[in-house]
Amino acid sequence: MKNILVAFLLVSSTCVVNANDLEMNVNSELAKVESELDACKVVILTNKLIGMGDAAVASLSQALSSEAVGNQSKWSAAMALGHIGNARAISALETTVKSTSDSWLKMLAQDSISMIKGEIPRAGKVYVYAFGVKKTKVDCESGKIEIIP
Repeated sequence: MKNILVAFLLVSSTCVVNANDLEMNVNSELAKVESELDACKVVILTNKLIGMGDAAVASLSQALSSEAVGNQSKWSAAMALGHIGNARAISALETTVKSTSDSWLKMLAQDSISMIKGEIPRAGKVYVYAFGVKKTKVDCESGKIEIIP
């Protein structure tokens, strides 16, 4: 019985440490997003958040309502939640849609809700799109540029 209790305590404490580490990683990535001016670097950071998956949903959801988090970071959090696709994020996204005065954040939150509900396809990552003489889609990680017809 003593061995089982010790094993349970080790597993429990590992989970708490990992959850705290994940929250710190999410907050660290969001802080980097806020100070970044390069669109490709913001996309790469947002894709890191998406890569954290379901485990990041609570921290990303909290970021949407935090006054300590700037708008650019909230944009990334909203996009990440949509691409992660976990229904637990819908409530935070709906609250954001109702409460924000930032029209871009509102649109991103609405799109993310639609992605989670399956109304808009999820790509699993975000890209930079440019609309000039030709429309292009840039994969910032690989550097691949695709011309959109």
